[in-house]
Amino acid sequence: MIRVLHVLKGMNRGGIENFLMNVYRSIDRNAVQFDFLVHQVEKGVFDEEIVLLGGKIFRVPGRREGVLKNKKNLHNFFFEHREYGVVHQHVSSLSYIEPLKLAEKNQVKTRILHCHSTMQGGSFVHRYLHSHNKEVFLKYVTHTFTCSHDAARWVFGEQRVLEAAYKVLRYGIETSKFTFSSEARYNIRKSLGIEKNLVIGHLGRFTYPKNHLYLIEVFQLIHKRREDAVLLLIGDGELRKEIERRVVELGLKRNVIFAGSVPDPAPYLSSMDVFVFPSHYEGFPISMIEAQASGLPCVVSNEVTSEARITENVYYLSLDSPTQVWCDLIEKVSSVIERRSAYARFVKEAGFDVQHTSKWLEEFYLHES
Repeated sequence: MIRVLHVLKGMNRGGIENFLMNVYRSIDRNAVQFDFLVHQVEKGVFDEEIVLLGGKIFRVPGRREGVLKNKKNLHNFFFEHREYGVVHQHVSSLSYIEPLKLAEKNQVKTRILHCHSTMQGGSFVHRYLHSHNKEVFLKYVTHTFTCSHDAARWVFGEQRVLEAAYKVLRYGIETSKFTFSSEARYNIRKSLGIEKNLVIGHLGRFTYPKNHLYLIEVFQLIHKRREDAVLLLIGDGELRKEIERRVVELGLKRNVIFAGSVPDPAPYLSSMDVFVFPSHYEGFPISMIEAQASGLPCVVSNEVTSEARITENVYYLSLDSPTQVWCDLIEKVSSVIERRSAYARFVKEAGFDVQHTSKWLEEFYLHES
């Protein structure tokens, strides 16, 4: 058995973390075991499950605790832990690649940089570091993965895309789990008191990229047309309080449901009539794959990569379009749902089942360790 070290901020619910846990649960852990190097002191949502699955969690201070402190702790970690032949760092940009630099310095054989985004905000310093590291990162990595070709184009540059010098690793989900269930739909709707409502849904963290403020503006107009409409929001995050305040300001408190972070979003997706995703930018939204597996029509911004369109139920709109255009399309597609239980098979056949992703990674890790 080999142990692979995954490096990221922490193990809370989010796109990257959900992807990793999907793979971790399904990979052959007698052959490949995962450990995690995280940059937060607080306990993560998935920490207990990781330990139960046989994984270890190591903590180092992030750069906010001091650049030198961060670098020293990383150096000490890799100096003391020579057992890792594979280090797999997950990033949204190239602004922080110190773990891979220290892994290279300490002679880790396989060093993977895995980008999960097509853009990143942040300060001038973050943008400068991203640009600088774009010129030097190849000194420290042996393999480059991305979630999409658009992500590769942004993080690595056009030339590397032309050379196809990277691997697009598809986000696999447990497709059978996300198959539409009429029983789950009934149970969730009954528990929330929305049995006969038009349910517009969203699944994602309350962060700037997800663009919840725009979603609320769109829903406000929908509710003026359809008093039975409710907005079901699944997720948590730093902007949740701001969104809750905006909902109250618009007089929509009784019509917007904040369900929070849930361990199993599949039943909630079954309860929805349409999935709306007006993101400012995305790498490859795993929640959109889950929504398509559930047979939901998806109305999304054209900032979301077209590579995420697996079924014919995905409709793209510009964020510059009037909210009325979004409302018209949402109302239109919400009434054409049929054969929802068939779509999980379509997603699986397109190669987005977690078993496919896990098997590929397992063979890669064993070969490269």
